[in-house]
Amino acid sequence: LRAVVWGVTKDERRGTVVAAWGGRVVAVLVMTIPFWTAFRSGRSPDLVSVVFSVAIGFFIWQGASQALTSAAVHARVPGLSARTLARPAVVVVADTPLAEALRRAEAEGATALVVVDASGRPVAIANPSAVDAVPVERRPWVPVSSVSSAFDPRAAISADLVGNDLLQALLAVPSDSYLVVEPSGQGVAVLSAADVEQALSHD
Repeated sequence: LRAVVWGVTKDERRGTVVAAWGGRVVAVLVMTIPFWTAFRSGRSPDLVSVVFSVAIGFFIWQGASQALTSAAVHARVPGLSARTLARPAVVVVADTPLAEALRRAEAEGATALVVVDASGRPVAIANPSAVDAVPVERRPWVPVSSVSSAFDPRAAISADLVGNDLLQALLAVPSDSYLVVEPSGQGVAVLSAADVEQALSHD
């Protein structure tokens, strides 16, 4: 069914959706078979047949539901954009007090922190969970490096990446955070893998 609809409409997602709903219909029909046959013969439904049919129907329903979820995720892929999903960041050196780094971020409207070495090369990205875990009164004495994770130079991606190209770039270098680089070299941003997952799972 999926292949037929895909071939007629030239739309793979539509074929998947139609086939998935068809699978759900089949699942319901399979679950009702014992009751229908019992009704026609004037007997009570056989318990073994009911359990077997429900188990098979449930299995088919689950597969169809997974196909619908997959189709929904794939439909959102073209709308992904590294530039749109990235969080603006400020650049700080490793020994910068966390309180000062957060002050700079707030002043510049940024929500991410990138740690650089003496030559300005990114070496770490602040972990939001670790930052939030530091009590406010301790932040002036905690260096930003202590709440940051080492940055893999391969985890730098172009801000121009969109859709499937963006996903392929992220899959090539699995990481919690990525440095988003503008072609002009101006500006710094951080893309969180969690933000990408959220964008794929919500409209």
